[in-house]
Amino acid sequence: MLYYNILPANVKKGNFGMPSNYRLPVTIGLSAIAIMVQSVLFWPAHAQDSPRIVVDIRPLAGLVSQITKDVDMPAPEVLVKAGVSVHDLHLRPSQARSLQSADIVFLVGAGLITGIERSAQTLSRTDNIVILMDQPKTVRHGIKTSAVHHHHHDHDDHDGHEDHDDHNEHEAHDDHNDHKAHKDHDGHDEHDDSGETIDPHGWLDPVNAHYWLAVIADRLSKIDPANADAYRTNANEAQQHISQLHADIAALIEPAKGQIYLVVHDSLAYFDARFDMGISAVLTDAFSEQITPGRLGDVITFMSDNQIDCVVTDPETAQAVEELFTNKQDIAHVRLDLFGYDYPIDNELYQKTLLSVARNLASCGAS
Repeated sequence: MLYYNILPANVKKGNFGMPSNYRLPVTIGLSAIAIMVQSVLFWPAHAQDSPRIVVDIRPLAGLVSQITKDVDMPAPEVLVKAGVSVHDLHLRPSQARSLQSADIVFLVGAGLITGIERSAQTLSRTDNIVILMDQPKTVRHGIKTSAVHHHHHDHDDHDGHEDHDDHNEHEAHDDHNDHKAHKDHDGHDEHDDSGETIDPHGWLDPVNAHYWLAVIADRLSKIDPANADAYRTNANEAQQHISQLHADIAALIEPAKGQIYLVVHDSLAYFDARFDMGISAVLTDAFSEQITPGRLGDVITFMSDNQIDCVVTDPETAQAVEELFTNKQDIAHVRLDLFGYDYPIDNELYQKTLLSVARNLASCGAS
């Protein structure tokens, strides 16, 4: 039992019927003290040891969640919230703190979210930033400069998954630690070796997702070797799921091939190239830049010469632009969720997002 003198100093003998030196007994529960000590000494392992992961968009969080499945750690933090344009995003103070405190940051890159990409280079260590569009085996497409597309795709290397075999070799990714080359990222000036500006919507190609799973597992294994076996096992399993996803989407899209799609914001180039959708016209480029009179004229001419089966918009489409084309009663319209806002962040988010894109495109083109 512990004693504390809780009487005021000016209390004299005889007040309250007690001597001035009387001490009230205060019992402190030893069990409560023990619990507090244990909570400090035995804090959950993921709070101290497991890496804190930050990603820019939800589809990447879905891929990371497949790699960290059954590993005791917090869910990856996503910087881009619903209702915010990724192309115009600027970091809030809380997001800046997240980048500073992250153990590893996975970003799409290629100028998708310049506000985050620039801030990450300043706020985070360069060796803990992984730009997935910059990885050596990532499939990359340049942005389309014309509004009307004539499709003559060569898909011999797209239809199968033979190019996935070497993605299981995680040891081949040692060069991912070199991020010095990313310091020159500036706006949308992301180019490949030919000088072509890169379209940043690479997550919409499941072949990229298949490869990125290996990259994510490799990098997490380096900073958290205690769970390396789990990461690699999960990556192999997740890659099988992505291969099945590829086949499922191809089957869903097949009946809609040959339909004429007008895409308001050119965000589907990777999906189109992978599955030969035959998207015929786009109004704005991959970065949602302002509509030029020439581009608008080309689209209007194309619409007068062709029967459009479906107008496609997405969260990056300006409302005024969307209404310009979707108010026509004789044209079907679909608004795609390319960022997985409709689904919880878990190990099924990526697959659900791409299946939703496929189903909506197929149903709109067939309506």
